[in-house]
Amino acid sequence: MGCLRLLGSRFPELLSRRRGGTDRIRAGGEMSEGERRAMEILFCDLCNESVPEVDLSNGRAVRLKGRVVCASCEASMGGLAGEASLSPSAPPSNAPPLLRALGAPLTASEPLAPLAPSAPPPQAPSRRGLLVGIVALVFSVSAAVSLSDELETLRQTGHDERIALDGGVTGVRIDMARVLGRVDSLGSELATRMETRIEEAGEELSAELKAVAGELAGAGERVADLQTRLARVDRQRSDADAELERRLGELAFQLRSSREDVRSLAERMGSVERSGVGAAAVAAGPDTPAAVTAPWHSELEGLASDNAGTRWNAVQALGETADPAVVPHLMDLLGDEDVFVRMAVARVLGDLKVPASVDRLIDALEDVEAVVRESAMVSLRDITGRTFKFDAVGSPSDRAKKVKAWRQWWSKARDGFVPQD
Repeated sequence: MGCLRLLGSRFPELLSRRRGGTDRIRAGGEMSEGERRAMEILFCDLCNESVPEVDLSNGRAVRLKGRVVCASCEASMGGLAGEASLSPSAPPSNAPPLLRALGAPLTASEPLAPLAPSAPPPQAPSRRGLLVGIVALVFSVSAAVSLSDELETLRQTGHDERIALDGGVTGVRIDMARVLGRVDSLGSELATRMETRIEEAGEELSAELKAVAGELAGAGERVADLQTRLARVDRQRSDADAELERRLGELAFQLRSSREDVRSLAERMGSVERSGVGAAAVAAGPDTPAAVTAPWHSELEGLASDNAGTRWNAVQALGETADPAVVPHLMDLLGDEDVFVRMAVARVLGDLKVPASVDRLIDALEDVEAVVRESAMVSLRDITGRTFKFDAVGSPSDRAKKVKAWRQWWSKARDGFVPQD
C-alpha cells in the first residue's frame, strides 16, 4: 500500500513529465539524460511491480546482481537484501528461498533473521497484484491519453490540411473556370473580328476586282481598236512598201539597162538612116499599098530580145499605149526569167484591167519572188476589187489556201465579169 500511495502521489508528476517529454519530442526537441532516466520504468523481479528509476537512485529499491527488488519486497525481507548486496559470499543453505532465488550472498557470522510477523503472507500477493494492475492501468491510461492527444492532433492537422487542400483545389478550379471562360470569350471575339475583317477584305477586293475588270474591258476595247488601226496601217504600209519596192526596182532596172537602151537606139537610128532612101521608094511605089499596123507593133520585137533591159522597155512601151490588144503579147512574160520583167508585166496588166489576164495573174500569186506576188495581188485587186486577204509575205500554206480561194471564185465569176472602174 505504501508503494501504491507513493505512485498515487507521484502519478501527476510522472504524467506531466511524460506529456512534457512527448510534447518536446513532438516539437522536435530532445530530453536531457536526467529526464530520460526519470522516465525509465523498471519492474521488481519478485513481485513484478513497477519500480521507477528514481527509487533506485534514492535507495528505496535495490539492484542485486542485475535484478531489481522493490522497497516492499526489501522491507519484507527485513533489509537483508540491502545487506546482502554488500556481501560478496553466496547465501547459506538455510537462507530463505527468495534470497536463494536472487542469489544474494550472506556472511557466515550473521544468522538469517526471521520474517516479520506483522505482514500476513496471504494478503501480500493480493496487494501486489492490485498494485500492479493499478500501475498498469495508470500507464495504459497515460498512454491512451497521450495517443489520443497525438491522434487528435494528427486528425486536426489532417483536417486542416484537407480543408486547405480543398480550398486550394476549389480556388484552382475557380481560376481555371475563369481562365476557360476568358479564353472562350477571347476566341469568340477573335472569330467575330476575323469574320468581320474577312468580309470587309472581301468587299474591298470585290470592289477592286470590279474596277480592274472595268478597266480591263475598256482596255480590251482600246486594244481591239488599236489592233484594227495597226492592221490597217500595216496593210497600207505593206501596199506602200510594195509599190515603193516596185518603183525602186523599175528605176534600178532602168538605170541598169540605160546603157544598152542608148546603144540599141543608136543602132536603130543608124539603120533608119541607111535604109531611108529605099523605104521612101517602096512607100512611093504605085503598085504596093501601105500596110496598116498599130503604133506599138514595133515594140513587139523587144519582147523577144535576149536582153532583159530590152524586154523591160518593150513592156513599159506597150503599157503606155493603154491598148487592151497588147495583153495577149504580155501575159506570156509573167513567166520571164527576170524578176523585174515579171513585176513590170504584172503591174501593166493591172493598169489595162483586161479580165482575160486574171487567170495568169492568179498563177503569178505563186511566184517565187514576193515582189512579183505583191504586184500580181495589186493588179487583181484593181481588176476584181477583191483580195481574199492574200498576204504576199505570208506562210506558204496560208498563201496556198488563198490562191485556191481565188481560183474557186474566178471559176464561177469568169463568165460575164465586168472589171472594176
